[in-house]
Amino acid sequence: KLNNGGLLLELNSDETGDWLRTPSNSEAFRKHAGIEVDFTPRSFNIIAKFMPTGLFNPDDKEHLNELREENCWDKSMLIKARWAKAVEKRKPGQAHAHLILTFTDGQETNTLLM
Repeated sequence: KLNNGGLLLELNSDETGDWLRTPSNSEAFRKHAGIEVDFTPRSFNIIAKFMPTGLFNPDDKEHLNELREENCWDKSMLIKARWAKAVEKRKPGQAHAHLILTFTDGQETNTLLM
């Protein structure tokens, strides 16, 4: 049991995880367990350093789609992007900042780091 009251499930195979992530199966699991359960998929962050602040807006879905297309990433692979430091805390005229990219697949994320 986690500090926030959540549970961490350790499964015996990738197939079991895939099965549990299917909405109908996760709903059946919830009903059988008799508890309120919300499945949160694991995510993996990468920091892209010194990204140009004027060319990319992580809140713009079109910019995220362009980033996916240019890097040949599946749409579901990149969940979100955000600046490491809040925009309002930047120095005036700051041209570069660190960007945090959040991915769904740990193996693919490791491949990006190589």
